[in-house]
Amino acid sequence: MVATLVGVVISLATVGAMLTTYRLTGDASVVTTQEMNRDGQVLLALQVLEMEVQQSGFGTNVGGNADNDVWVSADGKRIAWRYKPSLSSAAVSCKGLEIVSTATDRKQQGVYGYAVNNCATASGTGVWAASPTTIASGSAFFTQQGEKGGLSLADAVFVKGTSSSCAPYGDTRSHMTISLTAQGTTLFSSCLSNITL
Repeated sequence: MVATLVGVVISLATVGAMLTTYRLTGDASVVTTQEMNRDGQVLLALQVLEMEVQQSGFGTNVGGNADNDVWVSADGKRIAWRYKPSLSSAAVSCKGLEIVSTATDRKQQGVYGYAVNNCATASGTGVWAASPTTIASGSAFFTQQGEKGGLSLADAVFVKGTSSSCAPYGDTRSHMTISLTAQGTTLFSSCLSNITL
């Protein structure tokens, strides 16, 4: 009888240890999946954002006002720019990018792209009236408490600057730069070779 009770106690302890291991492993795999999904969304968004921003000023900034060609909102969550789809095009188009860190009743958390034709300046509101295209979903904003080194767009902002070090092909003029920073880290910095200052 005592041997049976000892056997039951040992088997209950073993089952308890297995259930604890299962629970910890399950929790870890859910978080790992969320982190992998987030990192993929962030990396794709960074690639798209940098490629899109490179269009800024193409065919428009010939001794003009660079501020007409690129506009960044005061909070850094929106950027818009003018460009020509081709050098032979007479019309100037505008594109914009918006980072929505907190969902609202109008928009879910995410990164959105906008495009309109025939715009006079990048700072105009016309680009924001266009239908948005989702570049990154809300999963790009996921943060795990205590996580070190994870990418997240939760506090990402666009920053407009100037640089002469990115001058291409021996051109020593100053060019505008656009950076995306988050959590004190520059995620990308792009020299806008089409816009001289």
